[in-house]
Amino acid sequence: SMHTDIRSIEQTLASIQERDLKRAVEWISNARQVFVAGTHSEYGIACYFASTLCWIRENVFLLDATHNPSFDMLGTASENDVLVAISFPPYPAATVRFLDAALSRGARGIAITNSPLSPLAVRASVSLYTHDEKLFFADNSAPSVSLLSVILALVSSQDFKSSFARLRKKQ
Repeated sequence: SMHTDIRSIEQTLASIQERDLKRAVEWISNARQVFVAGTHSEYGIACYFASTLCWIRENVFLLDATHNPSFDMLGTASENDVLVAISFPPYPAATVRFLDAALSRGARGIAITNSPLSPLAVRASVSLYTHDEKLFFADNSAPSVSLLSVILALVSSQDFKSSFARLRKKQ
């Protein structure tokens, strides 16, 4: 229900460490390339984040586990890049592999996940936790989408003139 969504968003808000959020925004804002990975039920959330981030900055790549070229794209990753990995139980292995591949090339990893014990959180340099509850066959993605929306707003405010000019050019 929407009341559950609101409670989950409030729990997410209470759990966010400001220093981690600031670091994530800084890394996404200043990276040469931003890779975004989310597979299975998180793919839609990852797609939303990547496609919106493309309106704010250049060199954003959505990684798709169904196509091998996504792993090829990570071949260009370096210490100047960041991968935002989004995953919740049962933690699809493809998302973990994307994060491992990016980290092995020196890129920074940001995890959007539910627990410090998640396979993403134990690997990533920065982890932001959301309270996405399983609701029958669907996930409660409202907290994740809310958190990602905050990140997008903060990234766009880092260089508002450039973000706005990019938006106008794309229209």
